[in-house]
Amino acid sequence: VIVPSGVSVMPLSDTECIVGARNRAIAARDRLRADYGLGIEGGVQSQAEGLMLTAWAVMVDGANREGVGGSGRLPLPAVIARRIRDGEELGPVMDELLNEDNVRQKGGAVGALTAGLIDRSQALAVAVAYAMAPFLAPALYRG
Repeated sequence: VIVPSGVSVMPLSDTECIVGARNRAIAARDRLRADYGLGIEGGVQSQAEGLMLTAWAVMVDGANREGVGGSGRLPLPAVIARRIRDGEELGPVMDELLNEDNVRQKGGAVGALTAGLIDRSQALAVAVAYAMAPFLAPALYRG
């Protein structure tokens, strides 16, 4: 289901992405009255190596236990990083640079930047699997 993230359209930190993914997970769980909710939020994180594209997933259950997982990190080219830092959103920037519509749904920026080697779905699948880990191997995550 489509639910709001409660964060900016273009999250600019890991923290903001995790908050957005958590908000989506809780809202999706509550809206569907489900046992579990899963939220995903993509964004960027500034590092010494440059502006890195990343995504985070959060899974929550009815007892508010959660799992958090991140995708890999991909350095953005300088021209894209500059535009993101200037306040633009990645999707429209990619559409313009590639002269395409809705790149997000056609493999995403990840797909374009890796020439299709890894697409958006594959990158997000890793984050989701990591977020599910505490629910898949609960005995190992008990304190």
